Amino acid sequence: MTHRLLRLLLAIALVMLARDGQAQQPSGLVGGMSVGAGLLGLHGTVNGDPSVALLRQGETRVSIMGFDAHLGGMVGRKTALLFVMTGDFDPGSASDLDVLVRVGDRLVTFNSGTTSLGSGVFAGAVQQWLTSRVWVRGGVGAGFLTRDFTLGTDASYLTVTLDRGFGPAVIAAVGIDVWREGNFAADVEFHFTGVRLEGVGIDAPTVQVGFNWY
Repeated sequence: MTHRLLRLLLAIALVMLARDGQAQQPSGLVGGMSVGAGLLGLHGTVNGDPSVALLRQGETRVSIMGFDAHLGGMVGRKTALLFVMTGDFDPGSASDLDVLVRVGDRLVTFNSGTTSLGSGVFAGAVQQWLTSRVWVRGGVGAGFLTRDFTLGTDASYLTVTLDRGFGPAVIAAVGIDVWREGNFAADVEFHFTGVRLEGVGIDAPTVQVGFNWY
């Protein structure tokens, strides 16, 4: 499946490169958004070991929905400076994850009935057009992680939100225009975000469909 997707993206890229001379060069204001799906990997624990597990035992990645929004302007013929906001979310699912919570000097085991997961990045970035239809982007900023557990014992349930604050983050992306009309373009994009928080590392590759103005 992955090889078929890569071959499809390569074929689209070759067609777009062949038509490259027909495309208008970007100028002035640059903005847009994209949505898609991918995988999010979490590595580490929340408060050291032992404490609250981030994923089920043996699980290293979860399926997510991803989005990107950006706004900026051209600073050269093929270069733009952007403010970028990304988000990656697992909206919630049933879980049999046993969660270990420290209560005073004791560790209490709860069973998590449902979970939800969110991560995001705020970054400054540089976007460079390799051709009028193909661009690459890289940037640095700050990222965060939240993890909600609905925890239950035999007698009661409660919701616990784990908020890890902000940590250093990097973003990278590449896009290929598949349709262009004036300053408006629709493209296929590959995104990667990486975030480092205390005790937790996050990486999230996604494939997205974008709608942009430049």
